[in-house]
Amino acid sequence: MSNPYGQNPGDPQNPYGGQPAADAPGIGLGKVGFILACIPCVSNIGLILSIVAFFQSKSANVPNTKARNGIIVGIAWIVLSIILYVIGIAVGLASGGMSTY
Repeated sequence: MSNPYGQNPGDPQNPYGGQPAADAPGIGLGKVGFILACIPCVSNIGLILSIVAFFQSKSANVPNTKARNGIIVGIAWIVLSIILYVIGIAVGLASGGMSTY
């Protein structure tokens, strides 16, 4: 006998079907890491969270592009900040901003 409402007649305790599938390991952490990596002042934290999420997903054989992108963005912010720091020091030294008297 078929049920027109789609319920499984053999499972009267759970009329709404099975439980929703849980996210793969590292997916939620990868999203948080990516968001934090995009914010310059906390990009280091985002980079660390993205690395952790990437390896959690990798150990479960699940692709995690948000974590990979978070790693890329976090590294890009670190490289950009180092370049700007070096340029700032060079400009400061070239302008004679450091006097010795």
